[in-house]
Amino acid sequence: MLRDGEWRRRTAGKIFQGDAATFTLTGSGPAAPDLVFRQFTELGGGTYTFVTTSQVAATFTLSATVDEAKLTQQPTVQFTAGEVCVNNCEPVDPAHVTGFTVVTDGMTADGSAADVVEAHAYDHYGNPVANAAVVIADQTTTTSPENLTGKLTPGKATATTGADGTVRTSFTTRIAGTYTAQGSVNGLLPPASNVITLHFTPGEVNAGTSQLSVTPAKLAAGQPATAQQHTRSL
Repeated sequence: MLRDGEWRRRTAGKIFQGDAATFTLTGSGPAAPDLVFRQFTELGGGTYTFVTTSQVAATFTLSATVDEAKLTQQPTVQFTAGEVCVNNCEPVDPAHVTGFTVVTDGMTADGSAADVVEAHAYDHYGNPVANAAVVIADQTTTTSPENLTGKLTPGKATATTGADGTVRTSFTTRIAGTYTAQGSVNGLLPPASNVITLHFTPGEVNAGTSQLSVTPAKLAAGQPATAQQHTRSL
């Protein structure tokens, strides 16, 4: 063996005349390392096999030369993404890990400004998985000082990933506070990021709904009166 994709053998049959024949086989694809061919096997009758694989999902074009004669055929082989992986994965790109990222946080709790969560779906080798089912469900149980239970909108968001393996989901609320949600991808819980924390801040003070009160309203001189202010945002 001379190198990956190139073999030289002694021949005595009709297929190749002369002392030796050189095979050169290549496989290339866009934005992917060239294929490596192994396990060269001679089957007889001028037929030979080579084995290859790729951890990167891509379409590769194969070409071959024999004794410097380039074959006219250029077949293709396509490697596609596997199933979504959340445990014991081996991504080619370490950044390609299935999970959730909060890309917009701390928005105003006005019912329209949205916190945004991005879901990522990748296979064992870090290839993006399209059409993966993403579910993010509100798990907030806080009741004090404000009752946040059931106040996140939507309470349960569903989406599917695009060709790049990602999808974004927006959440709003009218009550400021810290919310907790749980996310899954194809029913799997990414161990490092399935718990999602969202923060919403109060907006400007609403003088119309904010209140100032005093109790008791009438009492004897020298007795304490208690003033209480309830501030509400717009």
